Amino acid sequence: MTIIEPNKNQFLANRWLYFVLAVVVGAAVLNILAYNRNVQLNHALKQELRTVDLTRAESSDLKNQLYLALDSDDIGHLASKLGLVKERKPEYIALQ
Repeated sequence: MTIIEPNKNQFLANRWLYFVLAVVVGAAVLNILAYNRNVQLNHALKQELRTVDLTRAESSDLKNQLYLALDSDDIGHLASKLGLVKERKPEYIALQ
């Protein structure tokens, strides 16, 4: 008489099925986490780019103000604005 044990091989098949299912679920969770991190970095990058653009605009405005203040054509106006007076007979330091 032959004794058949049908459940003996099914235990190994179930173990493989659970393993494959765990790998698929783990991969799906990691994929979701990676996608969320990618979206967060994308938003942070866009915010930093906006900040850089605003800084460039402010820098450009400050450069324009500096160039206007240091314009050699209007140096007399700047001197009078600062209360400076042109000396008629300047005395220079002599080096010996």
